Amino acid sequence: MILSCSSTPNNSQVTPLEEANTPLITLSYVKAYLMIGNITKADERFQSIQTPELVPGAMLVLAQLRALKGDNLGAQQAFMLALDNQQFSDLPFYPKLLDYFCHQKKWQLLESYGSGLLKSSNNLSTKNTQLSMIGQCFFREQKWDKAKYWLNQLDLMQTVDPIDFLALARLSIEDKQFNTAKQFINRFEETKTKVDAPALWTTLEVYQGLQELKRAEQIGQSLSVLFPDSDYSRIYRQMRRLKVQIVNNNEKAAPTIQTELETEHLIHIMKKGETLYQLSKLYGISIPELQAWNPDLAINNISVGTEIRISHSQ
Repeated sequence: MILSCSSTPNNSQVTPLEEANTPLITLSYVKAYLMIGNITKADERFQSIQTPELVPGAMLVLAQLRALKGDNLGAQQAFMLALDNQQFSDLPFYPKLLDYFCHQKKWQLLESYGSGLLKSSNNLSTKNTQLSMIGQCFFREQKWDKAKYWLNQLDLMQTVDPIDFLALARLSIEDKQFNTAKQFINRFEETKTKVDAPALWTTLEVYQGLQELKRAEQIGQSLSVLFPDSDYSRIYRQMRRLKVQIVNNNEKAAPTIQTELETEHLIHIMKKGETLYQLSKLYGISIPELQAWNPDLAINNISVGTEIRISHSQ
């Protein structure tokens, strides 16, 4: 009995292999806590890791952790350390980190993430999902060239979000590649499972670019019926009213369109989600004209409530 007790291994002892793997095991706990949204526990676990900059993948986890805690500068610093250590051989999927970079408009960091992703050994499906997030972020900000680059990295033989086909169709319209745009919009129509107001608006723009005006009108009507209170529906209704004014002007049944613009639309108050591109379409003027009439405007940082002059007249 005594021999038996003395030969029992001490469960509190840690083997050399376990000791070597302790930081990685701890990091796995941190990831698990992040997945369930327990930031406090994730932070506590991470603090116990000695020299985390030497642990593969730790800096990327730290970047996401700091982003979730609202530590913008800390998130950027951790991510830059991950870049320096080239921790992208098997880049995990960090949607919260991508969302953070996108929301904060950290374009260089977003592209650095994408560059690391392209070098990683992740499976194609995971890469497609992340590349889609990056491309869509640039697309929503109408950074056409960047959006086109990242969305063109998608493997279209794999599963692709239908919204990516829609974005690629819109980008093709921008490049005046109408045949390509037609192919992408068809793939979007064939694969879409749901729509929202921004998607319907983009679809409308694509069909307008393709000169399929009847289809564009149908999409616009759907937009107004399904999302009557959205900013896109409001802009669409304004476009329709403007179109009626133009028709009436041609029939000499109403004041001239220039008079309508000068009296009713001299100043436009920016609403949530609106862009200069949308205003240019709404009022039938060019973006350079808007910039010329609003020389003090910060083009990439237009806040809600900003007054935009849409005419050169005083």
